[in-house]
Amino acid sequence: MISSRVRKGCEEEYRRWQERTDEAARRFPGFERMETYPPGSGEQNTWMVVFRFSSPDQLNAWLNSDVRHGLLEEGRAFLEERAARPDGPAPGG
Repeated sequence: MISSRVRKGCEEEYRRWQERTDEAARRFPGFERMETYPPGSGEQNTWMVVFRFSSPDQLNAWLNSDVRHGLLEEGRAFLEERAARPDGPAPGG
């Protein structure tokens, strides 16, 4: 699970970026699905994303990939803070 705080007014840009991220993740071995959850009421524009892969090694291959790092660089334009897992920074993120 990864959380990202999106800048106000950039929600649509974030959605499009997240769709591209989903498409990229689908090409990685072991990908099962990705679920995106928009902020609930009272939350500070924090979106949650759950990646599901067949194994931890396959998940880590995605999380540490050059493809994902490139997408994270693109996301800097509309993310207030870098994507992080609730238990700490995402590997490579």
